[in-house]
Amino acid sequence: MSDSFKDTNHFEASSAVQDERLKKAKTISEFLKQLRQTENQTLSQYLNALLAGKEGKVTISKIVDSTSLNKSYVYRVFAFDSKEKPSRETLLEISIAMGLTVDETNRILKLGKCSALRAKDERDAIIYYGLLHGQSYYDINEALRDNKQPCLGDKHGK
Repeated sequence: MSDSFKDTNHFEASSAVQDERLKKAKTISEFLKQLRQTENQTLSQYLNALLAGKEGKVTISKIVDSTSLNKSYVYRVFAFDSKEKPSRETLLEISIAMGLTVDETNRILKLGKCSALRAKDERDAIIYYGLLHGQSYYDINEALRDNKQPCLGDKHGK
């Protein structure tokens, strides 16, 4: 096995995405090629791939409706040639509204050049817990408020 595949960073796509690719791949070479392509995705490409995987259950309009984000800004973040550099807070809001996993959220944060969720940070731990348990944006904000932490969206409004 080549050194590049010993590094677990090459396999950061979520398990569900990997499983789906593995099912469709006819050979291990094809599977590994698909993984390499995934690691070179931009933030907007990855967001759109996740959105497509939600099969209409999540739309940009639904993301906007369940967050504090501005509709035109969210559309710009999702644009394939996007030059937007969304904040960590914005990426967290989008991830939660999309019902993403912790792994998917951390990949989005990494692609957005933001720090991953840290369980040592109380606010991050509350968000992490909410993602693990599929909590809504409003439920996570309630938990943040109950624990005297800044709510998602406090930094920007619609």
